[in-house]
Amino acid sequence: MLLWPDAYKSAGRRPLSLAERKRQLVRDQLGEAALRLLASQGYEETTVEQIVAAAGVSRRTFFRYFKSKEDVIVGSVGDLSATIRAELAARPEQENPQSAIRAALAVAVEQLASEPEKSVPIIRLLFDTPALHPPVPGAPVRAAGGVGR
Repeated sequence: MLLWPDAYKSAGRRPLSLAERKRQLVRDQLGEAALRLLASQGYEETTVEQIVAAAGVSRRTFFRYFKSKEDVIVGSVGDLSATIRAELAARPEQENPQSAIRAALAVAVEQLASEPEKSVPIIRLLFDTPALHPPVPGAPVRAAGGVGR
């Protein structure tokens, strides 16, 4: 999908049917439009309405493929995770775990480096948007008014 469309090449998946390929194409185009807007305008400043207008689809179509604008980003990162998992699965069983992880991560970094115009803005968005940060265990939970509990 999105940033790294060949994430499943080495995962040994069956070829997609025509209908599946069409759905994947719509999802990819919608995701690309969303990521461009999110990276250029910022997460909080970008609305679903702007995303669907840029992609030329309806809100209903957007929500058929994504639960939220956050889901677009999570899906993109998930694709990279799938690449890492597939690379780890392809490593020789007798290989040292550190070497296997290093090799799998090298493939992911290579993918990121091959398209810096796509990957750098999304990585910046992830780092700069607190709403996209995973919760920290033991950290206070913020209420709607920003008061910790």
